[in-house]
Amino acid sequence: MRRQELRQWVPPKPAGKRITSMTERSAGGAGLLKNLQGLFKGASMTGAGKPKSLRLPTIQEVHQAMLAPEEAPTRLAELMQTDLPEHPGLKKGVLPNGLRYAILRNAAPPGRFDAFLEIFAGSADELESQQGMAHIVEHISYMGSRKRERLFGTGSQTNAFTDFHHTVYFACCPVDTLNLLGRPRPMLPMALDALSEVLEARFEESRLEKERAAILSEMSMVNTMDYRVECQILAALHAENKLALRFPIGKEELIRSWTLGDVKAFHRTHYRPDNAHLYIVGDVDVGQAEEMIRKYFGHLEAGGREQEPPTLKLQSRHFPPVTHYFSGGKFDRFADASLPAELKTFGRSPRTSEDSVSDKADGHAARDLTPRIFQHENIQAFSFHLFAKRPIEAVQTLADYRRSVMKRIAILALQIRLNVLARDDPPFTFIEFNQLDSAREACAVCNLDVLAEPEKWEKAVSLAVREIRRLGMYGLSESELNRYITAMLRDSTQHAAQGERISNSDQLNQLMESIACGHVFMEPTQQCDAVELVLKSITVEEVNEVAAEICQHLTDYASGASSPPSACVATCPSLTRDRATGVSRPFHITEGEMLRVIEAAAREPLEPNNEEDMEVPDALMPPERVEAMVAATKPSWKDDVGLHPSYEPQTGIHMKRLQNGIRFNYKVSRAESHRGCLSIKFPGGRMLEAKDKPGAVAVGTRTMQEGGALGPWSREQVELFCVDNLMMVEINSSEDWIAMDFTFPTKSVSDGDDFSFASAALRGSVGAEADGGAGGDPERKAAVTGLEAIFQLVHLIMTEFKWENDALQRAKKLYAQGHDMTVNSLEGAGAEEISKSMWDGDLRFLSIAREDIEDLTLEDVKEAVMAQMTTDATEVSIVGDFEGEEVEELALKYLGSVPESRRADGGGVREGMMMPLPPMVTDPARRFMQVHLPDSNPRAFVYVSGRTPNRWGYMPSSTSATGALPAGVTTGNEEPRRLVDYLAKVAPDADEAAKVRRHQPGFPFVSLLLIQEIMNRRLFSNIREKKQLTYDANFRWHPYDLYEGGWYSVQIAASPENAPQVLHACLETFEELKTDSPISHDNLDSAKKVIVNKHNNEAQLNRYWTDLMSGIQLDALPTKDINFVRDFLPLVQSITVKDLQLVLGTIQLDESKICTCLAISETTGAGGNEDVVEEGMLMPQHIKPGGGYASTIPLAAETGR
Repeated sequence: MRRQELRQWVPPKPAGKRITSMTERSAGGAGLLKNLQGLFKGASMTGAGKPKSLRLPTIQEVHQAMLAPEEAPTRLAELMQTDLPEHPGLKKGVLPNGLRYAILRNAAPPGRFDAFLEIFAGSADELESQQGMAHIVEHISYMGSRKRERLFGTGSQTNAFTDFHHTVYFACCPVDTLNLLGRPRPMLPMALDALSEVLEARFEESRLEKERAAILSEMSMVNTMDYRVECQILAALHAENKLALRFPIGKEELIRSWTLGDVKAFHRTHYRPDNAHLYIVGDVDVGQAEEMIRKYFGHLEAGGREQEPPTLKLQSRHFPPVTHYFSGGKFDRFADASLPAELKTFGRSPRTSEDSVSDKADGHAARDLTPRIFQHENIQAFSFHLFAKRPIEAVQTLADYRRSVMKRIAILALQIRLNVLARDDPPFTFIEFNQLDSAREACAVCNLDVLAEPEKWEKAVSLAVREIRRLGMYGLSESELNRYITAMLRDSTQHAAQGERISNSDQLNQLMESIACGHVFMEPTQQCDAVELVLKSITVEEVNEVAAEICQHLTDYASGASSPPSACVATCPSLTRDRATGVSRPFHITEGEMLRVIEAAAREPLEPNNEEDMEVPDALMPPERVEAMVAATKPSWKDDVGLHPSYEPQTGIHMKRLQNGIRFNYKVSRAESHRGCLSIKFPGGRMLEAKDKPGAVAVGTRTMQEGGALGPWSREQVELFCVDNLMMVEINSSEDWIAMDFTFPTKSVSDGDDFSFASAALRGSVGAEADGGAGGDPERKAAVTGLEAIFQLVHLIMTEFKWENDALQRAKKLYAQGHDMTVNSLEGAGAEEISKSMWDGDLRFLSIAREDIEDLTLEDVKEAVMAQMTTDATEVSIVGDFEGEEVEELALKYLGSVPESRRADGGGVREGMMMPLPPMVTDPARRFMQVHLPDSNPRAFVYVSGRTPNRWGYMPSSTSATGALPAGVTTGNEEPRRLVDYLAKVAPDADEAAKVRRHQPGFPFVSLLLIQEIMNRRLFSNIREKKQLTYDANFRWHPYDLYEGGWYSVQIAASPENAPQVLHACLETFEELKTDSPISHDNLDSAKKVIVNKHNNEAQLNRYWTDLMSGIQLDALPTKDINFVRDFLPLVQSITVKDLQLVLGTIQLDESKICTCLAISETTGAGGNEDVVEEGMLMPQHIKPGGGYASTIPLAAETGR
């Protein structure tokens, strides 16, 4: 389950900052309906209730019920009790041995499937002496599987993971692979065979020791500050049950002690077919899949099941075996059993169910909120997390669905209000309020997450609490409700249009979560119908009742009329730095201070939200203005597009140029129905930052993201326009680009004449008096389609963007926090130090220091960005479900009317002129470094970096590729500038096919992608499997487009004592690739399948195509043309082992040409607030938050950067 944010213009959270919570979250969600699905996505529990009706009421029936005043409440209630229809393509069953399964045919992407085996044994099922057992059994069961190894080299992705409530093994595979004779071989039997072997796993002493070592290394890797904060949150939120004590990673001393018999016993107890659920989603025949399930799982014998104690696992076998304070009695009305209040709880005495009801008459409900304060020297910002736990409410009827929709509307309204507060000198840098079901915790979690600067913590907490109370007390206005109803109707139509194009992974995640929570899993058009029905029946009074319920833990906090929040956690630094003097001083917050601020905000008198309704434009540019603009500028297409054809039939890509110099590429794609993606690229990025204005481009693009006022419209109006039109905007910069990306609906998103019901079930004949005419309320009809709306937005961004100081201040604050988090985390500090060596301290490649950020003015950042946004260096690429004639007309109208502009002196990026990379330091003492960071836990990271060719084969000018030439081969007086020239020198006798292949524009990119895959596999095999030094190793290629060269980085987590051995093993792997163990045909074939499958999967996405297309017309990238896109897959298949071995010679892997860094924590004495952590509560290793500052980070102390 993923949390989504309604922040169409608001930027995603800055890099390096993560607000932890109980469930996964993805920032900047892909639409309102996905927000909505967080509460009611899914499938019904197998065997729960009666068979589901396939018919929903019609709109006419709902309206007739609402128009009969005397009968309306009763009749509407009867209609709302209709069962939700289950997805007609979902096949569920149970084998005689108890194995349950669910199969869903879904061809997105075509030719692939996902198979997941869920074992209902997670860390919450462990005994006191078994903490970490579920995790190590997962490792042994799958890493030791011979049948799993048969999936290697087939283009499959397979792995496993452990959580509180389950362990999951998965295989994501192509439908067919080629056998040794080159004939198709079905993959589903191989995948199911591998998954079934998990239930019959072989346990060997050697595998136990390998996985024991891997997990001990994993402990160090996961023990980041974010993880420790997550542990604090979970420990506080679940203090009454063992989730607070059963983190999946386990306890180190126990892991070291287990014998083979111990892990076998755990497997024997829990790994039974009657304790498992199999899911298959993908391009499969349902009947054949069912037969294969019987074949590969039917022979397994069911184990004996012991009587389980009464926990929430009785409500759903997918839940962990825990209870919550609300468990049992009338409040937990969705449990299948009444859970006795006297059950043992952890940390505090249990409340009875009566303590959790909101109708306490005496006003003396226990307000036993005890904040947990976590301070640490490596935390840089203040974060605040307030939670309320509630029962998961199964969504099986229209009434359930209606209630869930009203919850989501209330939450979205509050989030928008909080976003508005974040504009003018906000006390917080991030704020989110949400409530989602969490099967892993057997409850719904209502959370408030706030991130703020430490000195503003009181104001941030107080403001957040007051706004939640305000919503609970006064609710939404009619205009707010109408806005969200309209937006949800629009988004549900968009979602229904996707149909079977929803990806396998999204469908499977929804299916698993829904079965766990007891929700009905509907087909998208059924879901759209249900949304329409419930939204047309709700009133503002009903929504406000639900809003009051959601907020009652704060609304009633002072009076004690309902349950207090379940948990409150604050994290903050133990030291803060005075900006003026640079002096660090202690920072401290007590539990009493936190309670005082919360209670004061909870008692403060509040007025309703009295903001007047803001005018939200139907169009950003009215027709008369557009007509005048076109008449004045007379836009036109240029016939000549240079060396590029105007249309490439194999890819479907059109390439055109406008009279003002803007390049325009487009592709019609039906893969994402009614959706489109537009990308604008400006070459340059941070590359063109002035030396005396470091960070100007980065902070400038962030200022644009934080802003949004355009022409006559304020930022608030533009943001609401984006919300109403379901548009997402992202503006950012990299070392060599400024990029703007937009996602949007291509069709009309109005609720007017263009709105059509998703299925025949809703096409009832509804009179104009009931339904506002043919399709809804004509007053809500949009003036433009989504496609035209995005072109209007782009035009105004390029011509009438308003640079505002408040947006600059927010951007500065985010970058300053990001810098602090980078240099004060072990991972970030190591990466920053090695970057200094790689680029000889060039500030364009480093985190932007606070003092540089503070020096920037609004004029600085505006000039830095606008200097690159000239029409002669602008390329616009758009892909989506539209008609070519329409998109050409709109591009001509809105892009062609942008006034022509040119970069001064080429703006530093001219045709064929690659910028040289900064030199690498030559002093060995600065290339082989150690960084020490104070921390309360021993941890280490190993970093290795070197130079490579760039994406298009341009070689680093400061690198001598000749050092890798075979004996007797020389390059003359000059080093080769491009990879193709280098290859011609080292392999002059290559055949004609090789020469043609190596001249392809995509050859360098494809070759280095393949080497990246091979390198990752080699590092994993040598360092993890063979030497058992670490849990994982990551080799990543960073290809630049406009610099002469790129670079790679290796990051490996290790224990401090093993770090030197890990570094040696990494360099040993490099050397073996070049000498004793060169790239093999098997290595290459496996890597090719990974690249091909990734391409085929992502080719269903509009965003992927805009990335492929970007640059094919830009003068700055003369080697990238349409051939790169068209020939990508054939080129991948044509690459040979010889090709890669030669390309490997251009990558700096020798010890004399690389930079290395060992980032090692210096453990500090436990101090400060170590008493907030109970013994054994936090894993891995007992976390003792340090309160003192034992030493400084050398790299930060010297320069502040």
